[in-house]
Amino acid sequence: MVYGTSLGRLQVKVFKAEEKLFDIFNSFNSDDDYDVHCAYEEHLGSRIKVWNCTPNYEKKITSDAARDFLEGKGLNTNWGLVLIKEKHLLEKMKEQVEAHPELREARNALVLAKHKLELERKSR
Repeated sequence: MVYGTSLGRLQVKVFKAEEKLFDIFNSFNSDDDYDVHCAYEEHLGSRIKVWNCTPNYEKKITSDAARDFLEGKGLNTNWGLVLIKEKHLLEKMKEQVEAHPELREARNALVLAKHKLELERKSR
């Protein structure tokens, strides 16, 4: 007898693969500003937790913007800086993937997990 694959189980595999990829990346990355951490987080106004992988620079920029807003300085999130740093993060990740086979394997495992999840979603 063949049993179907749980979408939830496949999604958890994607999350775990993502977390492993970033843990390995963080171990090779020398700039803590570009370390990426994954966690379930509640969004403002909701109790529903969502899986997010966020680089430290983004947390700092949005935290600074929230503090400024609460201090009456207006809402001034520097999204341009976030985009510039995102480009640098992608460059750093590419360099590290090329330099470290274990990071390349983790990336491939994440791609495979996402592919399996997508195939299962399409088959339903």
